[in-house]
Amino acid sequence: MTRSDPRGNLTVTLTSDDTSEATVPTTVSFLDGESSATVDIAAVDDSDVDGTQTVTVSAAAAGYAGDSATFEVTDDD
Repeated sequence: MTRSDPRGNLTVTLTSDDTSEATVPTTVSFLDGESSATVDIAAVDDSDVDGTQTVTVSAAAAGYAGDSATFEVTDDD
């Protein structure tokens, strides 16, 4: 993820709208001067045969407009 203004420390809260399909860390932190950070998105390996699922990950931080990204998690069962 990236931010346009790298001044100051910033903590961003992350959420997945379907944690049975994909999880994200609760927060990601940017230190002063950092404009990008890597976030690991973990697909959940379950035994459900439910096909490809759409998951939206959202980011929010005080003083910033929130944003989200949608992706598909492929079922391997």
